Amino acid sequence: PVFLLVLDIAVIEEELEQARDSLQQSLAMMPQNALVGFITFGANCYVHELASSQMPHSFAFRGTKEYSAQQVSYQLGFGQQNQRGVVNTMARRFLMPVADCEFTLMSLLDDLSRDAWPSTGSDRRPLRCTGTAISVALGLVEAPQPQSS
Repeated sequence: PVFLLVLDIAVIEEELEQARDSLQQSLAMMPQNALVGFITFGANCYVHELASSQMPHSFAFRGTKEYSAQQVSYQLGFGQQNQRGVVNTMARRFLMPVADCEFTLMSLLDDLSRDAWPSTGSDRRPLRCTGTAISVALGLVEAPQPQSS
């Protein structure tokens, strides 16, 4: 199974804390061989690399744009396909077994903060790129699969 965690960070601090706790509990209950990925979004969308525990990396996607699976593959660096049509192993940086990335994911959740790009005033809703986050998530899940056409 694949679990892709997509978290809205354009919320108040208390809601973010509750979401963080819920995700940490969920992660503890997932099968150790299940693949997991992590995306956060607010005004922009961020795909977090889980392979590096020393220095976390994330790839930013502009929140005002929708992305195809091919565009997501290209921006994340694994859009190159070999002769058999199988995407290279670069995708494993973002979708990893729980057993291999649990520490990194827990660290990312512990260090998570509210969106750095809030709305322009207290009388306005925070900017959210829910559509972009969903299209990036779909692209991330679809990209490692060979195209069947």
